Amino acid sequence: MSRNSGGTYTLPLSAVVAGNAIEASWANTTLDDIATELTDSLSRSGKGGLSASIASDVGATGTFNPEGAPSAGDNAAFGYSATLGAILTGQGSTNDVTIRNDAASTVMSIPTGTVNVNFAGDVGVAGTLNPTGDPAAGDPAAVGYTATEGLILTGQGSTNDVTIKNDADAAVMSIPTGTTRAVFAGKVQPGGDTAAADAAAIGYTATEGLILTGQGSTNDVTIKNDADADVATIATGTTVFDMVGAAIGGQRIYPRTSFAVVTCSLNTAEEFTGIPSWATKITVLLELLSISGSNNPVIELGDSGGYEDTGYNGEIFRSTTTNVNLENKTNGIWLQDSTGAGDTLTGRVVIELLDPATFTWVWSGLISEDPAGRFMGISGAKSLSAALDRIQVTTTGGSQTLDGGKIKVYYE
Repeated sequence: MSRNSGGTYTLPLSAVVAGNAIEASWANTTLDDIATELTDSLSRSGKGGLSASIASDVGATGTFNPEGAPSAGDNAAFGYSATLGAILTGQGSTNDVTIRNDAASTVMSIPTGTVNVNFAGDVGVAGTLNPTGDPAAGDPAAVGYTATEGLILTGQGSTNDVTIKNDADAAVMSIPTGTTRAVFAGKVQPGGDTAAADAAAIGYTATEGLILTGQGSTNDVTIKNDADADVATIATGTTVFDMVGAAIGGQRIYPRTSFAVVTCSLNTAEEFTGIPSWATKITVLLELLSISGSNNPVIELGDSGGYEDTGYNGEIFRSTTTNVNLENKTNGIWLQDSTGAGDTLTGRVVIELLDPATFTWVWSGLISEDPAGRFMGISGAKSLSAALDRIQVTTTGGSQTLDGGKIKVYYE
C-alpha cells in the first residue's frame, strides 16, 4: 500500500526524470496503485461505504447525516431511520451509551442492556418532562407515569424514599423509607373547598374556614389518638358528633335541629314527626296561637305506636288580676285551661327526657293569654311505651281546628 498509517499517499515508484522515456512497467504499476487508493477512498457523492472502522476522530464542518440504522451488537454507532430519527447506540460492560463533557466527566449514561437514563448532574428542562414508563421497586430516584396512576415520583434512601425541598435546601415534605406516610415540615394550607363524596379531604373557604370531611361505611370522620383509639366520630351521612372519651362525660354532641315554622290554617293538629331517638330535649314555641272553638289546646307526645292522650300527670297554674287557679290534667300537656273566643297564646314549653329506661319525659312552660290578660305556668311528667319520635299540637277531643298563629319546634 502507498498510504502510510497517517493516510499520506506516496507514489510506489520513483518520479519520472525529464527527457527519459516513460516505460509501460512504471506507468502501469503507478496507475494501478493510484486506482487502488482511489477505490479505497470515500466517494463524496455517496457511492460505496466504509468497510472498516475509522481509527481517528472525524471532524465535520457541516452536518453529518447517516443514512442507515445501527444494529444490535454494534460497539458504537450513530445512525438514522425514517421513524426513529437519529439513533445513538453502543455496547459496553457498564454502559451502552455514555455522554461526557470536555473534561471527560460523565454527563449522561444508559446502563448496559437497560432503558434507564442516568444523569450525573442537574437536568434543565425548557419545556415539559414527559416520562412514559412506570418506575420499579428499588429505583434510587425515578419519575414515571402510567395511565392509571398518572405522575409517579419514587426513590430509595436510608432515611426517606422521597424528599421535596425548597430553594433554601430545606425539606418541605418527605416520605420515610418503606412507608406510606407523608411528613410535612411546615403547615399544610388547603386552598379550596371540599366536595360531596370526597373520600377524605381537608379544605378551606373564606366563610367556613377549615373543612374536614370524608366518606366511610361507618363514619364520615374519625379522630383517633396515638394508640389508634377513637376519640371522636361523625357517623356516615349524619350531623352527629360523637365524643367517645370522658372529656365531656362521654356524651355525644348533637346539633340543635328545628322543624320549619308552621302557620296554623284550620288543621285539627300540627304534627312534628321523625324526631330521632338521641333527642333529649324538645322546645315548642308559640306565637298568637288560637283555636276555632272552646276546647283547650294541648301538646301530645307519641312514639312508633302513635300519639298518647292518657297517662299524663300535669299541672296548669293560671293567674289573673283577680284570682289564681291550679288544676291537674291527665290527657295531654295543657296550654290553657279555659278558652274564650278570640284568645291567643304566646310562650314556650320545654320537654326533656328524664329516664331513658322508662321513656319518661318532664315538661315546664310559661304562656301568656291575650286579650284576657291571663298567665299560665305548666309542668308535669309522662312515660311512653317506646322512644319518643313525634309530638303534635291539637285540642282536647281533637275535633276543633288551630285557626291562627305560628308554631316552631326544636329538638336537641
